[in-house]
Amino acid sequence: MRNILKNLLLLSIIGIISFSCNDDASMIGLEIQPNSDKITVSYDSIASISAYTLFDDSMMYQNPAYSIFGSYVDPIFGNTKSGFTFSINPRYLNANFDDSLNLKADSLVIYFSYNSYYGDTLTPQHFKFYELTDSINIDSSYLSQINLEDYYNKDSVLLDTIIKPRPNDTLPLSIKLPTHIGQRFIDADTSVYSNTLNFIDFFKGFYLTTNQVDGGGSLLSYNLSSTSTVITLYYSGPNDTVSRSFDFIVNSTNRYNIYNHDYTNSKINNVGDSTYIDSVIYLQPMNGLKGKIEIPDLSLLTNQEQIIINKAELILETGDSIITQSDIYKIPSNLKIKGIDDDGGTILLQDYIKSTSTGLYYANQPYDTDSKSYKFIITQYIQDLIKQGKNNCSFYISIPNSNYSTNRVVLKNSRQNKDIKFLITYTKLQ
Repeated sequence: MRNILKNLLLLSIIGIISFSCNDDASMIGLEIQPNSDKITVSYDSIASISAYTLFDDSMMYQNPAYSIFGSYVDPIFGNTKSGFTFSINPRYLNANFDDSLNLKADSLVIYFSYNSYYGDTLTPQHFKFYELTDSINIDSSYLSQINLEDYYNKDSVLLDTIIKPRPNDTLPLSIKLPTHIGQRFIDADTSVYSNTLNFIDFFKGFYLTTNQVDGGGSLLSYNLSSTSTVITLYYSGPNDTVSRSFDFIVNSTNRYNIYNHDYTNSKINNVGDSTYIDSVIYLQPMNGLKGKIEIPDLSLLTNQEQIIINKAELILETGDSIITQSDIYKIPSNLKIKGIDDDGGTILLQDYIKSTSTGLYYANQPYDTDSKSYKFIITQYIQDLIKQGKNNCSFYISIPNSNYSTNRVVLKNSRQNKDIKFLITYTKLQ
């Protein structure tokens, strides 16, 4: 038995392959170093990794977890502006504002529950409310970008007020809406309150947007699903000494975030040009930017007769630490990776498990603060590619929960410094 084990150990080769960026892909360094009863094979610059920045998919996702509002000027990424649409429902159906009581709206107040913020909240922001003229109805969870001007009258703003954000307040943000909207709710026919569809047909909802700030600024994340987010109508009759109240809640559907990015004065150039290899990769959520990484040569592995991948790891280092990791512009705690198939479609990697509770695939990798990098373990995926005889592979790298995340990051992409690393440990069977 000992002889058998000894022979097996002698036949086992543990290879550590370091794929890194290099201008000369033909340069291959090979060292064979005895290490106890195994042999370690090290390869350097065996493949030239290409990586560049792309525009992310321009999609509107229905009912994001959080609604993003505001604008800011990013020292790297340029201008970003965000608003959102939402519809409302009466908290209780079959409301009856009796005409005979001659009820009058005293005020209409919307309360937004804060979730978080990104950027400099010292900069005041314009809060501009519009009434939607049509409902945004879709049959799936997302759709291509629509022309929002088809859904509201940009020349008819309901309210334009300037507010300095206070996202650390424990109380929700409160804004007084035009009283005449509240009076419309009172004067509506009782059938409007018989069901939610009738009410949405009567009042399509709101679009909240802002002006682009000239400097500083922030993005504010609101939780429209919170019980603290509500529109309260205060009203009274001729003989009332105090106001009565009636609440409207944000509809559980028909919420959309609307983003706009302007890279004119940013540091970002040649987006989508695979022939232009920048020294960095830019990742930005909110329909912004993603990265594409191409590993063009796996032939050293696929040409082997039999190998077992023990570990495959893709390592991406963060860029300008002074700006990207500042307190104002924090980097995301995770990144997301997806494989790309031969037709350009995306692949969920087998290395990431489908959650039994949510049914979602998790491909997010936490940021390693010690090495200042994101590390993706993609062992099973690379093993499957080798079994299929694939000689190359590519990936999309993006920020998770892109429709309501705000943190962006810059990744290093210098070939000379070998910033992107693809490490493979494998056992060769003979």
